[in-house]
Amino acid sequence: MSLAQLAWIARHADLPVALAAQYLHDVGVHVGDLAETVRAALARVPIERQA
Repeated sequence: MSLAQLAWIARHADLPVALAAQYLHDVGVHVGDLAETVRAALARVPIERQA
């Protein structure tokens, strides 16, 4: 599950992302490690370099 999907679910359930991830995991939905999911998403964010 992507971070965007998880954030959408958490926002609509009015829950913190970590808690939404835990609830989904508890009912059998495959949710990857939250820390790794965040790291992978941040790795794709472009970095603005100062000239």
